Amino acid sequence: MAGWDAYLIRLLLRLFFFLLPIVLLGMPLFLLLSAVQPTALVERSSSMSHRDVDRIQNLFRQHDPRGMHNGELRYLAVTSRDMNLALNYALRRSEGNRGSIEVEQQSATLRYSYALPDNPLGQYLNVSVALEQRDPRLSIRHLEFGRIRLPGRWINPLMHALDTYLRGRSLEYREVLAAVKSIELTPGELQMVYQWHSGLANQLQGRGRDLLLPPDDRRRIEAYYIEISARSRELTGDAVFTDLLGHLFTLAHLQTQNGNDARSEHRALFLALGLAVSGRSFDKLMGHQVNSSRVMPAAMDLTLAGRGDLAQHFALSAAISAAGGGGLADAVGIFKELNDSRGGSGFSFVDLLADRAGVELARRAMGAGAEKIQQRMLGGLKESDYMPAINNLPEGLLELQFKSRYQDLDSHSYSIVNEEIERRIGACRVYL
Repeated sequence: MAGWDAYLIRLLLRLFFFLLPIVLLGMPLFLLLSAVQPTALVERSSSMSHRDVDRIQNLFRQHDPRGMHNGELRYLAVTSRDMNLALNYALRRSEGNRGSIEVEQQSATLRYSYALPDNPLGQYLNVSVALEQRDPRLSIRHLEFGRIRLPGRWINPLMHALDTYLRGRSLEYREVLAAVKSIELTPGELQMVYQWHSGLANQLQGRGRDLLLPPDDRRRIEAYYIEISARSRELTGDAVFTDLLGHLFTLAHLQTQNGNDARSEHRALFLALGLAVSGRSFDKLMGHQVNSSRVMPAAMDLTLAGRGDLAQHFALSAAISAAGGGGLADAVGIFKELNDSRGGSGFSFVDLLADRAGVELARRAMGAGAEKIQQRMLGGLKESDYMPAINNLPEGLLELQFKSRYQDLDSHSYSIVNEEIERRIGACRVYL
């Protein structure tokens, strides 16, 4: 009998170790398939309005690091709408992404939907997580993949283990937790008290730079930046933006032929160009001095559609898109124009056209068809190949004029002009 028991135990152990990898590998696949449903969990979000711009602008003013003292306590309150605007602009890098955040008393729900290609299983991938406030931190109430709900008691031990691991391995993580003094969830709003530490901010900036710009990326950016610097001393008079852009894509083509990834070359190209056009410190972004005695590009009178401001709009939007996605670049461009309508240069659909064209070129040049776009940007490049005509688009609209004519970014009249901008960009040879 003892021999039979030993045999049975060995058999069960073998069965366990046989099934364990199947379960470990099969569970994620099962949850992923369970998340596929015929309808989206998250509906399309609304666009930014003037009231949103006012709120966000005030938020930036109140929490501008330049006005903070080391060790100062600050109170931050962010509405659900502002969080949803930020989330969905961040997710706009891919057309099928949708997200939402719903904040209630001591609880919050985050939902995410992704539009899938045509398939027999379903049209959308739906995931949601419900959080609850348990002082001094938030915990997971449940996690849902479609109709499958995993209770928090299954997930929280894993989150606790991850928290313990990060506390032991990351000084920045511990200091961030120490800086956040309290978090409170109230209906429609997240409230937080934090303590500003300039040293921590510098550490996070350096760590973020290391994560977002690995050494190979920094070397590529440096090479394009040095080339822009050298090229700027050869250009005289009105240097057409197209000449410089075509030259940089030629260099990218040579690097691609040498075996480098086209998308990585294009990302470095746009970041270097945006850095040169903005006049920002190369050393601060890269974290080191560039290996050249001539690092600062000479003053270049770059023009696009005959205007220097449009060259800046295009280059900076392409750089922001390369760094953080097209949604972020669109948001920055729209925010600036809405802000200008309050007494600056006025709301300009022409500026938005240049912003969107820059975003589109960066998006295409860093997408699946990167090498095709690269070929189209070579040899005999004309401005109209990538930048549409700017005629008959409204400019210089002050706030009252904009509101009376276009109401806000959800209005029908605004969408008509916006669709015309998209049509013009789509008709350019490079984007066909």
